Amino acid sequence: MWANGELAAVSELPDSEGGAVVKGMLGSGMGSVRHAVSSDGSRVFWTNSIAYSAAGIALPALYLWDREAGESVRLDVVQSGGGSGEERPAFNIASADGDVVFFTDSQQLTEDASPEGRDLYRCVVGPVGSGLGCIETTSITTPLPGSGESAEVMDQVSASNEDGTRLYFVARGILDDNPNEEGQSAKAGQPNLYLWQEGQGNRFIASLSEGDFRVWGGQITQELGYSAFISATASPSGRFFAFTSDESLTGYENRSSSNVPITEAFVYDAEADQVTCVSCNPTGAAAGGDQLPKKVNLFPPDPGGIWAGRWVAATLPEASRTEAEGRSLYRPRSVLDNGRVFFNAVDPLVPADSNGNWDVYQFEPVGVGTCTAETSTAAATRSGSGCVGLISSGTSEGASGFLDSTPSGNDVFFLTRGKLSVLDEDVELDAYDARVNGIAAVLDPVQECAGEACQPSVGPPNDPTPASESFRGPETPIKCRKGQRKVHRKGKTVCVRKKSKKSGKQQQKKRAGKSGRAHR
Repeated sequence: MWANGELAAVSELPDSEGGAVVKGMLGSGMGSVRHAVSSDGSRVFWTNSIAYSAAGIALPALYLWDREAGESVRLDVVQSGGGSGEERPAFNIASADGDVVFFTDSQQLTEDASPEGRDLYRCVVGPVGSGLGCIETTSITTPLPGSGESAEVMDQVSASNEDGTRLYFVARGILDDNPNEEGQSAKAGQPNLYLWQEGQGNRFIASLSEGDFRVWGGQITQELGYSAFISATASPSGRFFAFTSDESLTGYENRSSSNVPITEAFVYDAEADQVTCVSCNPTGAAAGGDQLPKKVNLFPPDPGGIWAGRWVAATLPEASRTEAEGRSLYRPRSVLDNGRVFFNAVDPLVPADSNGNWDVYQFEPVGVGTCTAETSTAAATRSGSGCVGLISSGTSEGASGFLDSTPSGNDVFFLTRGKLSVLDEDVELDAYDARVNGIAAVLDPVQECAGEACQPSVGPPNDPTPASESFRGPETPIKCRKGQRKVHRKGKTVCVRKKSKKSGKQQQKKRAGKSGRAHR
């Protein structure tokens, strides 16, 4: 870490482990680096990467380096009553301030942890003895009392709020036996989606399919997924959680003509305990969907290729990453605390969408923005518990895709080839800003002329002067001597002797005498 002009080694082991500086990774490397550095840079969560192997990832310990303390502390410490299982902690996510961190482990760190498999732990950081540590380590995936089951937490947590009081994750165990609003209950061995809330425990949301690994990050090894593969995300407060699934979670027909499930986008409202399909056709028409190419196309709706070869009707914005299977460094703002969700859809959800291609949409609950119970226009209509509205044109050639939004959602940035502005004169990809109460660009008006003002402007006079190579200036005046006169010969002026009158008569007589003798 560099701060105030000084460098400090972060990946330095605690004194109890030798204090050596070792090769380290932020978070758990390619697994997750989400808030691995606190917002003020004072805390860093890291792993010793010497033991990291792509063939069989070994994660022997998880550390926290604190700038004020100037040292690291180990977090995966066994509490009273725990201890069985292999040490394999994996950083998942932390609160923005670094006060709370979530990680999974195969080792039972608490007495009530699962008998086997992986559990999800929450560590509250604070003063421990003369240093820092977990003042409270809790397994938030404790199995139901008497069930004898294991939580079997899958790969990476899906999302959390900024302060670590709400967390979305997937587990194969039954952690809540209450049914959801659709009357569905968690299924043992299935990927069940849960919400954990501080002081309330776990709440079952829905059972997903094995093809929905974009909710929990996929599986790159036995126990560690890529957070960059997660398309699910939560609003800053954690109230709203957007995710995708090819399961018909709300009863909507999402099967293709060949009976292949088509992925749709959903949003869960934690306060209403309700799941809404934001990309399902408001008319009730069955999903059409699109089978995306099997190669990375680097353009919306799937710039990272995480949907390659799959049938999808909608995608959520993907996290940026530095390489095909690299770290997730930034996630676009696509879910806001007012319930707005931005997504890409290929099915026409409103009458104005007529291009048969991917477009950018927004979903907003009733009472937010312009959504009312009676909303019904060409570009926006009621759908479920809110309204869906078209953000891109719906008429341009080629796909349009969401880029990002401002925290308020009043500015939405997207890519398109459509000419949506009078200033756009090509068919190349352009970035646009759809702004609430924005003003469209205009061209400068052309001034009309009248009368003499319509005459063409007078140009500079033609210079008839010839080129210097052929130019000849005026000749120098010639003055003849006395008895000479000027004559022009071959374009030149010369002086010759004047002829006298007498000599002229004598010449005439000579010529006449010669002529007479010749005649005779």
